[in-house]
Formats: sequence, C-alpha cells, structure tokens
Amino acid sequence: METDFRECSRQLYQANVFRKLDLILQRNDGLEYDENCCLPCLPGCRKPVYESGQVITGCLLKMFDLIAEYCRYQLEDFNVRFSVTFGGRYETSWTEGTLHWGSSRIFFSECTTIIKDRNIELEPKWYRFDFEYQLPQGLPSSVKEPEGKVTYYSFGSVRRLDGLEIGTHDIHFNVQTQLDLDLLPAIFHEPAHRKRLKIYGNNSELSSEQELSGESTDQGSIGLQDPYLVATLCLSSRAFAIGQHVIAEVTVENHLLENILCSVKFEQIFTFEAHAAREYCGRGRPPLYLSQIHTKATRKNVCKPSVVRLASGSIEAYNCLFEIPKLPPSTPERYFLSKAKLARQREPLIRTKYYITLAISTVSADGEDFVMPLEVKIGTCDSMTRETTLTTNSIREDMTSDSAIWDAAPDSEGTIPET
Repeated sequence: METDFRECSRQLYQANVFRKLDLILQRNDGLEYDENCCLPCLPGCRKPVYESGQVITGCLLKMFDLIAEYCRYQLEDFNVRFSVTFGGRYETSWTEGTLHWGSSRIFFSECTTIIKDRNIELEPKWYRFDFEYQLPQGLPSSVKEPEGKVTYYSFGSVRRLDGLEIGTHDIHFNVQTQLDLDLLPAIFHEPAHRKRLKIYGNNSELSSEQELSGESTDQGSIGLQDPYLVATLCLSSRAFAIGQHVIAEVTVENHLLENILCSVKFEQIFTFEAHAAREYCGRGRPPLYLSQIHTKATRKNVCKPSVVRLASGSIEAYNCLFEIPKLPPSTPERYFLSKAKLARQREPLIRTKYYITLAISTVSADGEDFVMPLEVKIGTCDSMTRETTLTTNSIREDMTSDSAIWDAAPDSEGTIPET
C-alpha cells in the first residue's frame, strides 16, 4: 500500500510538472537561433524587439501525459480553446516628499484565438500550436525610466469548457515606433529661426522674436543704455531622423561688462503623469490617498553640449553639430489605434520631447539665466512604411500530424530535449 501511495505521489508530481503551457515568441534582432530554443522563457535573455505594425510569430507548447487522470483530465476527447493575449501598459511612479505618486493604465489589449472548441485526444506528446499576430500601428515606443515605463506583454492560455484554465507566465517584449516625419505639418520642415534680447540693467526681459526680427541690435537703434544680450538660434529644419546630423547656427552678441559661457544642448525631456498619490503620515498611522493629477518632467542631454566662452563686448557666430543616436521617437499628437484595439482613448501618461537649447550663464548670475529652447521632432523620414501582412499559413486540422506534435518525450524536469 505504501509503495502504491509513493508511486501515486510521484505520478501526481510529474503530472503537475508536465501539465504546463509554454509560449515562445520569435525574436527580431537580426540573429539566428535554433528553432527549439525557448529564448524568451529562459532567465537572463534579452526581450524580443518588434516594430509597430509588425507581424509577431510564435507558438504555444502543451504537454499531455499518460497520467492525465490525476490532473482532472479524462482519457477521452474534450473541447479546449487556445488563445494568446497581447497588451501594452503605462506605469508611472515617483516620490516627492511624503507623497508617492503613481498610475497604471492598459492602453492596448487584444486576444487572438488559435484553436476554438476543438476536440483533442489526450496522448503523451508535446502539442505545438503556431500563431501569427499583427501589432497595431501607432503604438508608443517602449520606455524604461526611473519615474515610469511603457511595457508590452503577452501570455497564452488553454481553457476547457468546464472552466479549467492553464496559463503561461507573461513574456515581455519591446516595441519600436517609427514616427513618420513626412506626415508632420510643413512648418516642421521649414528653417527655424529664433532671436531673443535680454536686458540686464533693470532686470527686465524682452523675449519676443517678432520685435527683433530683421532689426539692428546696436544700442543706438534699440535706444537702450543698459547692458544686454542678443542671441540667435537657427536650424535648417525641426524634423530629424535617427542617424542624421543636426547643425545649429548660433550668433551671440555680448554687450555685458563680463564674460559669458554659451552652451548649446540637445535635450530629451520626459513628462510623466500620475492620477493618484499615497501620503505617508508617520509610523503607526494609516496612509492618506489622494486623487489628483500631477506631472513630473525629467531632462537629460542626449549628446555632449557645445560650450563657448565669449568675452565682454564681442560677437561670436559658430555652428554646433549633433549626431542623433538611437532614441525613442517624439510622442505624436495622437495615436492611430483602432477603436477595437484601443482600451481607453486617453492621453498618454508618458510623453517624449526633444529640444535644441541655447543656454547662457554669466559670472554674476547663479546658473543659467538666459535659456532659449527650440523644439525638434525625432522620427524617420521614410514615408514608405514596411508593409506586413498575415501569411496564409493556418493551424492544421489534424493536430496529431508530425508538424504539430513533437514525438520526443520530455525529460524529468518537463523540458523539451534538444534534437
């Protein structure tokens, strides 16, 4: 009796090991891998990378073993439904003082059914179900920052008609969105010119580009006796693609009584939005919860700034060159998701913007007291987007064919042996 009990326990353990579902997604990094390698399921592997609108191919692997009766299965045919769910999520979180702000929103979720109400015989083999899914157009790019992130996930599930369901762990992947610059308004493709004057005598500032456009900036024509600065920032365009070069033409007139430092920066600004906060009220006291919209912006330099020292009473004209590295594209004004695939039609919780900024600091001022930003759009100039269509390959009707079943039995750990 004791031997039978141990054998039954061993079989139940094996049944729990073998009664699992594996989801495999092919990777899109230009490298070749063995088709039997479950790379996304292994720890330490990089996430698969896809483009918005691309077709994702993968497969579901399901094991039915000889002792299925211990897993609440029956040894007769039964109806099952195989499906894979794809989705995207915004997550923001940061702390300011005693308040912890955060929000989470699923902006995209869609379930694709592979097998629906199909009779499958219980045989001790690995069943493989191939599938294809096309990502929607206009998805935001994956972002991972300390204050927030944009993540994409997928998971597979097998559901019986009696309610029993087996699911996989979430497999996360990255999405790269190519913002088509050709679809932007024409003003972004025209040369950009900004001119600014700042007077330091009475702490007043004139920042209207129209007043200084095409006018002389000497003291006689302006009619000013106080020290002042005049700066001009010009760009050939305000729309650039990844890999291109940005040439900023800078002209600075230093009519101050001291030297100045002129810095031209290529900045990336993330804006994070949260809709709720939790306030820490002290030890032993319950936290307070607030429902309020709050934003936080982070700024960092994409490239090394160009710094020039300018002496008092001098005029300097120079160019700054920046090469655009691989960056998330600028957040478009709206996303082009269809209503069926868009979970909630709301503004994104994470926005990305880029600026070419001219900053001037003086010795008397603490920090940069003259800042002139000019927004640019980062994306791609190729309007011919890669067309991806679903192939005609479908799931075979005969699930017991050689192409759908791996006859090799799994090892004691429930993994598929290499061939």
